[in-house]
Amino acid sequence: MNKSIQFAANRRGAFTLVELLVVIAIIGILIGLLLPAVQAAREAARRMQCSNNVKQLLLSFHNYADVNGAFPPEAWLTYLDGQSQGFGILARILPFLEQSAVYSEIDFSANYTENEGDPDYQGAETLTKTKISGFLCPSNPTVESSMKKYGQELGCFTSHYYGLSGAIGTNARTGKAYSTVRTAAQNGGAYGGGAQANNGIFYEESATRFASITDGTSNTAMLGEIARHDYDGYFAWIRGAYRMYGMVIYVSSKNVEWKLNAIKDKNDPLAELYRGFYSSGSFSSEHSGGVQFGFADGSVHFISDTADTAAVSAAASRNGAEVLSL
Repeated sequence: MNKSIQFAANRRGAFTLVELLVVIAIIGILIGLLLPAVQAAREAARRMQCSNNVKQLLLSFHNYADVNGAFPPEAWLTYLDGQSQGFGILARILPFLEQSAVYSEIDFSANYTENEGDPDYQGAETLTKTKISGFLCPSNPTVESSMKKYGQELGCFTSHYYGLSGAIGTNARTGKAYSTVRTAAQNGGAYGGGAQANNGIFYEESATRFASITDGTSNTAMLGEIARHDYDGYFAWIRGAYRMYGMVIYVSSKNVEWKLNAIKDKNDPLAELYRGFYSSGSFSSEHSGGVQFGFADGSVHFISDTADTAAVSAAASRNGAEVLSL
């Protein structure tokens, strides 16, 4: 074979620097196109797991109601034998979540509304160092109590799912104010815990039965997400109420008062309040576009964060006769 022909053939078998750079650029473009799709797929899986968490909690509350005749109270604050029980709704359904071992360690006659110098509190706090994955949205990396910055509930896990105490504000159908356990003025004024509803399913010393959900179970929400990473009111999952300076803050259930995902609206003048630990913590999520809600019929709905607040309030109320489309 001619040597010049052989040399040319050998040269055709190698990449030039320009060709190599073009290939690298194409691979970079493909990776850039693929990564968002991978992230979207992962978030879709996390959102599905979150929806499943809500579903399991709904089933547990239904089983609790079947056994006890009513849904559990947000907290029991009347003093019994010198103690005020501040345990929340999640603590009471543990046996129906295959958490009987943890449940058996709780003394429900003890006090869990305040922290200082209470040995019963310390025992309950120890229990909440047990992580229960079904209480946590997989899209939110914040899983511990926010109270650790005050030197309380150190190492305690929180929850991202809350009962609905009802709506605060005006009933869109009747034009009258929704009912409350106490008004904002009665609960510490402008710097207190805020008004606390009792027109939903879970509220102070409640014992709501299915028969009292007169708006219909398919129209009444009983659970919702507060799962923003910048929410500032995460308490230990065992809590139902927090007492301080003469006010009571709902911990395991919340009012519907503000728009969904209000926490993330940095331009809202009340943004700091939405991020606080008041009784109307803004229902929110790390999912794009909306928030998970569980309804009393056992169904789970992803409600858009652009939904009309009046419609969400109507869903939070069990007996307002103001069914609005979400």
